[in-house]
Amino acid sequence: MAALIQEVLDGKSKRPATSSFAYLYCSKDSAETHRADPEEIMRALLKQLSCFDAAQLFHRAVLREYEKRRRDADEDGSDPLKLSFGDCKDAILELTSQSPAIIMIDALDECDPKRRHELLQALSIFVQTSSNLVKVIISSRDDGDIVCRLNSVPNVSIRSSDNGHDVDRFIDQELEEAIDDQRLLTGLVPESLKKQILLALQTRADGMFLWARL
Repeated sequence: MAALIQEVLDGKSKRPATSSFAYLYCSKDSAETHRADPEEIMRALLKQLSCFDAAQLFHRAVLREYEKRRRDADEDGSDPLKLSFGDCKDAILELTSQSPAIIMIDALDECDPKRRHELLQALSIFVQTSSNLVKVIISSRDDGDIVCRLNSVPNVSIRSSDNGHDVDRFIDQELEEAIDDQRLLTGLVPESLKKQILLALQTRADGMFLWARL
């Protein structure tokens, strides 16, 4: 996914007037609960899609809505109301009616399982009803509800065995560096213990670079 994102960004840097782009990775991490909340995910996607360039020039429709909410909040001394899930969906549809878009969501299985169907439905609406081309790219584990909703669209299946060798090599390299830098047991790691640690990490990683890095 990282390589694909970089390819899209490189293309945009060469052709700034091409599709708007939004990317977000989901996470169940209790320190980042917004990354599992479909409503917060939609807000993040809208913010990225509405921003024209690095100068943070936002789409007029989004700015108008923000300014209206800010005025209403100023009148009663409160904070501006956040956009609801439906507000974000409507705004993204308006944006994609004016230009193509690419949306990438990584680790969708980490999104709240009780509400991620709302996100999947909204993404489907963007693809099917937008007057411009909208491409949606999703990475996920094979959770039943996600597989069911995506079985009618192109899929690329990657099993842990497909990149297991690369992950094993990564773990071996990281372990060697941790020992050399004396970050692990002050560098005093017997060869037998090193083999045990290596085997345990490779087994639990199960082909996942993110788990190995953590």
